[in-house]
Amino acid sequence: MYITGNLYAQRDYMIIARDSSIVYGIKLIESNPLNNASYIQVEDKNGQIKRYTPNEILEYAFHYGKAYRAFDIDVNGQSQRFFFQRIFSAEFYIYYLRNREDINKYYLTTADSLPLIAIPKAKNDYVPFLQSVTANCSQATVNAQYVKLNQNNLKRFFRGFLSCSESSLPRIRIGITSGLSLTKFSPSAPNVFAGTSNYIYGLPDYQYTPDIFLGLVLDVPIAMSNYSLNTQIIIKRSKSFVAFSKSFADYDLSTSNTWINIPLLLRYTYYPVKVKPFLEIGFIYARSLENNIELFEYSYKSADVYIDFDDSPAISDNQLGLSIGGGVVLKYDSKYSLFGEIRYSELYSKKQRRGQLNVNEILLTIGIFY
Repeated sequence: MYITGNLYAQRDYMIIARDSSIVYGIKLIESNPLNNASYIQVEDKNGQIKRYTPNEILEYAFHYGKAYRAFDIDVNGQSQRFFFQRIFSAEFYIYYLRNREDINKYYLTTADSLPLIAIPKAKNDYVPFLQSVTANCSQATVNAQYVKLNQNNLKRFFRGFLSCSESSLPRIRIGITSGLSLTKFSPSAPNVFAGTSNYIYGLPDYQYTPDIFLGLVLDVPIAMSNYSLNTQIIIKRSKSFVAFSKSFADYDLSTSNTWINIPLLLRYTYYPVKVKPFLEIGFIYARSLENNIELFEYSYKSADVYIDFDDSPAISDNQLGLSIGGGVVLKYDSKYSLFGEIRYSELYSKKQRRGQLNVNEILLTIGIFY
């Protein structure tokens, strides 16, 4: 255990400024971003702590990969030297500095031996700046419009630029959707219907009925990752008719419902391709705007037919449930994307009462993102 611990600690290093020699086998003590920019503390074998400034140390790095390098910049007309955190290193090097004079400032250089170039903080300034340094990749110049000045955004933006990926940068997107809805009722708990006033609704063999729906979509990325929160507002109208029999009676059950469905889904999208597949899962809420149920009972006695009518609600006005699905997003141009998905949902009464019906639905969707 002792040997393993020493080997692990030896991955910390620092480069001495006066001769560029590299010192391994040390233990660096990390502090907050303000202190990390001003000094680094080193603990020796005796537990003594020594502090080094950017004038003494050219570069230091922790065993888990976080690295800092010393640079001079102009602060209020004076040259000052700080440790800058390196957040990206390839064809471009991106550095981050936080100090009391300039919070959350990012810098760019093409080599550690060259001076840093400050990335402007205002969006109207940094978008054309990023477009100018990535002008040889058309998709990167488009993606620059959606970059936010934080580490995850900048790293993903420059990774896409270096490969000149055709993939759009994850961003908030809105869209419209339409498609086919297949709706089916299911009894809430068939074994409790006998002896209840509405037990009859558990008898029919319900089938899926097709309808058309319209909706709006909002997709919000999570921390520039492949995950996003996807929510929709869908309006759909469904009608159904089923005939069935029990004992010495026949029944006709017809329904007419108008719903607003609001799913809230966690979506994972595979981005590095033009055709982007995705999977999603989450919750769904449905509110009935129209909830018409008509049940006709035909009973027979001798040569007479007796007709009874019941229009008491068999479906709750409020439904909660789970939804799961998947699909693909197809990039049309730099601004628009087409998408298609298939999603299955099971909705349950918000206040379940014996004899009421739950709702199952399958959505086959097409739409467009802006």
